Amino acid sequence: MNFEISRPYAANELFTLNSARRIDGLPEFANLKADRLPQWKGSPAQFQGPGIYGVFCKGELYYVGIYTGEKGKTFAGSVLQRWYMHLTYHSVRSPRVKFARRELQKILANIHGEPADTIARLLGGRTIDVDQLTPETAPLVEKSGGSCTSNKVRFAQKNWDVFAPGNEHLMGSEVSFVYGRFLPDNSSLLGLDVTSAEAYSWAKYQWLQAREARLVNLLKPICNAVTSDYQEGIFVASFVAALTEEMALPLQALPVHTVAA
Repeated sequence: MNFEISRPYAANELFTLNSARRIDGLPEFANLKADRLPQWKGSPAQFQGPGIYGVFCKGELYYVGIYTGEKGKTFAGSVLQRWYMHLTYHSVRSPRVKFARRELQKILANIHGEPADTIARLLGGRTIDVDQLTPETAPLVEKSGGSCTSNKVRFAQKNWDVFAPGNEHLMGSEVSFVYGRFLPDNSSLLGLDVTSAEAYSWAKYQWLQAREARLVNLLKPICNAVTSDYQEGIFVASFVAALTEEMALPLQALPVHTVAA
């Protein structure tokens, strides 16, 4: 087999949650960062790219992502570079969380309870005209569009018993990660230099992105930006079965370029 799929790793096996400097105008709860535990510094072999992963809360899938490698190099780095951000970002506990105005409008109109209630209060109430908000007057507004979505806030609201301030120990135990990675034995398919930009691009776009897109379309995780009608009730076993089917598909080799004499 040219791939392996990890067991679920609880967040507290990989990271510690620590206080981060909160930005003025953001919610009080947007004050967390995740740091790797000492044993996971560097590039542990079982977390190197390229691969596809799922993120879970209470064993239920909420995000699917890919990791190709580090600094443009395939079979390098660690997927933990992604996971530490997901832990605080998807829970809306990161001070980096910002939104496009259209996403703020969806939050104000459709999501009630925390953390949405605090977001609404900071913006000036649920009836405010979000088109009049600026990053200077409302730091939750992203200048360039923002990557946090209303569905992430909905996900956090559904699991606020885990993500609320004071429950960080539950974030550590209830959030988990599964990683399916292609093994280094596949490196020969990427040509003579697996550290090249061409090899990295091929692995990302030919090996990973199509597989990721099919998984997201099938499983509809709530925190993937392309998901509109999300699906609940997808647990680890179902994700692993779907991931195994995708990763077992043949890998395409990077075409060999020949130079005419």
